Amino acid sequence: MEFKNKTEEELYIANCTSTFIKEMNESNDIQNLLDVGHRILGQPLMLVDISMCFIAQSGGESVKDEPFWDWILTNGYVKEEYTNLIMEDDISTEEKFVWEYGMENHRQLVAKIIQGRTTLGYLKLLEYNHKITDIEKEILGNLSNLIAILMSTSSIKYKFSNSKVEAFLESLVERKTTDASDISDRFSALNIRLLERLFIIAIEPVSKTELAVEQLYLLKRKLHNLLNRPTVFIHQNRLIVLFDTSATSFEEDYNYAPLMALLKEYKLQAGISTQFTELSLVADEYLNALSALTLGKRLGLKDTFIFFSKHILDQLILTYADSHNINYLIHPAITALDKIDKEKNSEYVISLLTYIRFGQNLTNTARELHIHHNTLKYRIAKIIELANIDLTDYDLCYHLYLSGRTWELQNSIKNT
Repeated sequence: MEFKNKTEEELYIANCTSTFIKEMNESNDIQNLLDVGHRILGQPLMLVDISMCFIAQSGGESVKDEPFWDWILTNGYVKEEYTNLIMEDDISTEEKFVWEYGMENHRQLVAKIIQGRTTLGYLKLLEYNHKITDIEKEILGNLSNLIAILMSTSSIKYKFSNSKVEAFLESLVERKTTDASDISDRFSALNIRLLERLFIIAIEPVSKTELAVEQLYLLKRKLHNLLNRPTVFIHQNRLIVLFDTSATSFEEDYNYAPLMALLKEYKLQAGISTQFTELSLVADEYLNALSALTLGKRLGLKDTFIFFSKHILDQLILTYADSHNINYLIHPAITALDKIDKEKNSEYVISLLTYIRFGQNLTNTARELHIHHNTLKYRIAKIIELANIDLTDYDLCYHLYLSGRTWELQNSIKNT
């Protein structure tokens, strides 16, 4: 676009800015604002946060020959080494604009999203369809200033766009994509190769407070870099990971220890689904991971990882308790022995339950209870006499085991 004089240029810039302000006032939506920016500037736009995690874009679907854009739109974040490669100037400089070079076919102009003295993110304009002019640079700066207002207004709830992988994973979690062959084809098209054993990890704070948007995106980037997987996404204000491993269990994967350290550092807790192999089960396993988190909150568990598979019986008991009197699950023998324990300060209940849990093995049970083998042998005989029970009866032993879990859950809930 050509202008006759400086006045025409300034009027055009003012009109563009006025269009941005009108859209911001009407929608309060970053994506809509980017769409207007793309229409005015005629170039693809991308918004990333300070950790270089993808937030939103407009016009990116038209980019066919730029690996950087394809990578970030597919995976949702910028690889560490690529970030260092493309920066001509240090991003920490006080300049409003930075040119990024080092990409294969195009350079891009980056405007910092700044509120006060705090950098909130970066707005990237790809020099794809024509050379970026000084007027477009000024318009980009005005657009970035308005985005800064939206990003710094905590009362506004943003609906950030997702990468292609994230959007697809969300469609699996929400059961929008359920056909096994379609799922497999989509994973192949996105070039995602998974190892044979799968888990869903749902992550949220140990406390009941939600993570701020900035924290979510920072932690998502850290998880991307730590796990070296594109299958990390944000859903319903939680961090979700489709975790794949060739190890025989989640605990044996080499990422187990560093992931635990990261979660502890940020006071986070993770619900771990059961192991699965079919991608069509993602939605079900996502619910299992959430159930593990809910159970952890309900019981006041402080574990960093809460495994659904280790608490299946607890889930069944608590589900029953939501609509029935939980005491119906407890065998009368446990109730009677608990009463004796309270009167005489004995340990009959814990001794019996531990004995059953260790398969009625006297040696292992005595070691667990830190008592002598003969002491335990006498105590078990006394328990059988007092409760009038037959520990050779399999059904009775199973009921006693169920009673024990119920009894322990009752005590855990009382103490939370």
